[in-house]
Amino acid sequence: MGKVLVDKKRCIGCGLCVAIAPDVFYLKKIDNQIIALPNEDYDRTKEKENIQDAIEGCPTVAIREEAKN
Repeated sequence: MGKVLVDKKRCIGCGLCVAIAPDVFYLKKIDNQIIALPNEDYDRTKEKENIQDAIEGCPTVAIREEAKN
C-alpha cells in the first residue's frame, strides 16, 4: 500500500473522507480554502479498507494512492 495523496486543486473540503476514515484524513484551512489532508501516522494495514472507501467516495476524485515501487 502506497502513500495517500490529496490533490489540493480538486478537493472541495466536503469532509466525506474524514467521515469515512477519521484516523487517516483531517480538514485544514489553507489560503481561505478548506481541504482534506492525510495524517502521517495511522495504521495503513488497519485503515486499508477505509482508505479505499474514501478514494472511491470522493466526489471530485481528489484522493489517490501513490503507486508503490
